[in-house]
Amino acid sequence: MPTKRRPLAHNRQPQVTAAAVEAWKRARALGRREGWVDAHKALHRELGIPWFDHSPLHVTSETPPDYIRRNPAQAPEWRRAWELRQALLAAEAAADREAAAE
Repeated sequence: MPTKRRPLAHNRQPQVTAAAVEAWKRARALGRREGWVDAHKALHRELGIPWFDHSPLHVTSETPPDYIRRNPAQAPEWRRAWELRQALLAAEAAADREAAAE
């Protein structure tokens, strides 16, 4: 019996929200200590990206390492993670400025 399937409309663009900035701060404060994995997954959940993709927490430069640059599947993920890192750093700085102004 056929079914009427509708594709779900998911927002595929990561969103830098206040909750994502808080998760970013929490994960960076923890470093690699206990509870870091949960903070890492919470950040990815808030951004709307899979937890196993390249993380804004891990990318350290705009240019990916050679082994990622040569992989056509991973290079765009690295660039997206770098863009998210820059957006999160800017949002964190803006939130800090607002908190200092109060």
